[in-house]
Amino acid sequence: MNIYGMKTKVILLIIIHIFIALAIYAVPILSKVYASLLALISFVLVFVAKDWKTLLYWTAYITAAEVFTRMSRGLFFYEIHKYLSALLFVGIIFRTGLRWVSLPYLFYLILLLPGVLYTWWWESLDPSYIGLHLRKDILFNIAGPITLGLGAMALLNLKMNFKAFKNLLLAMLLPVITTTVYVIVKTPSLKDIIFTTQANFATSGGFGPNQVATILGLGMFTAFVLFILEKDFVLKMVYLFFFVLISYRSFLTFSRGGTLTGIVMIIVFLGISLISKHHFFKVKNLGAIFLTSIIIGGVFYYASEITRGMLLNRFTGRNTAGQMKEDVTSGRITIFLAEIKGFVENPVWGTGVGRAKIERKKEIGIKAATHNEISRLISEHGIFGVLALLILIFVPLMQGLIHKNNIFFYPFFLFWLLTIFHSSMRLAAPAVLYALSLIQLSNEKNRLYRE
Repeated sequence: MNIYGMKTKVILLIIIHIFIALAIYAVPILSKVYASLLALISFVLVFVAKDWKTLLYWTAYITAAEVFTRMSRGLFFYEIHKYLSALLFVGIIFRTGLRWVSLPYLFYLILLLPGVLYTWWWESLDPSYIGLHLRKDILFNIAGPITLGLGAMALLNLKMNFKAFKNLLLAMLLPVITTTVYVIVKTPSLKDIIFTTQANFATSGGFGPNQVATILGLGMFTAFVLFILEKDFVLKMVYLFFFVLISYRSFLTFSRGGTLTGIVMIIVFLGISLISKHHFFKVKNLGAIFLTSIIIGGVFYYASEITRGMLLNRFTGRNTAGQMKEDVTSGRITIFLAEIKGFVENPVWGTGVGRAKIERKKEIGIKAATHNEISRLISEHGIFGVLALLILIFVPLMQGLIHKNNIFFYPFFLFWLLTIFHSSMRLAAPAVLYALSLIQLSNEKNRLYRE
């Protein structure tokens, strides 16, 4: 499945994905057709795909398509992308086999079970919890961590070359292009929008700005990397165009987390690349980096001017009057501290999966779901969550120190870490990107970037 064989093929794929956005905007019911095809193809590939890389490309694709299918109301089941990703990872495991090196992640999955069982025990004691849909809460809160565990077991130490990894990046970029175009056509005239320093639903296609910015931030990174790695001038300019366009629309969501995560990934990627042994950075690429930095700075300035300075206020933690806010986290720190308190009061078993929200409502009167997966994990799982978190952090860091070939390790790992801080695991993306960070880039003599 070489989706990057020819320049015309790549351009055709991009045009198709632009058309998908426009077609679904014009005929909304087509979104259900598109989402259903994604699910159907996933099931078929699990059984018929001849190699694990095909499954991985498709996993990357449906992961990047999740926000689009949600915002266009194409899903029959809201969390299906996590389950499809988990299914595809199981398919990869069947093709590559269980390996001793992945045992820490099997232990991680086992550590998630006590919190689930503890919740069921609480429910059996108090039938009133049934009315709070705890079964739904369990699935919502545990699907992401399970997908992550299966992905890590499937991909840890598997090898890919640079050409295959470029295919993977393109597979992620294509649905982000669809999402970006859809956001543009769904957004009313910017002149008619009253901008404040709050996350903006109008400029996010009428959907949650946090989720939209998360996936656009990922698109910023993939478009930028493909721009840097591409040798063909036409494709290089195409990727640069989409990098600028996606960045602009990400800024306009007024959701800082996803946008800043994309920028951090780019900075870290450049730093790692310049000191790595993959010497594909030449003087001309350094010049392109400098030029792109000027362009993205200009994009931010232009977006800030369009929003009458509100974007600058938003990203510097100020209110509409330009004064510094007392809480620049939009209330997230209050929820974070409440969950830490939940762990202190229930250090062994935690509050149980899905119950942190219930306990927080009782304690401080805030019903909102958490935005921080780390505090949720230790609050709801107790000491088992702490052990699970240690595995998630230290196993990949050890791999990164031992296997230094993967220049995408730190950007992908940081995507997971930063995203679960501001958006928990609402999307499949942090779980999948975490798993992708564990892949080794093989050092082939004929690799694509050898001059």
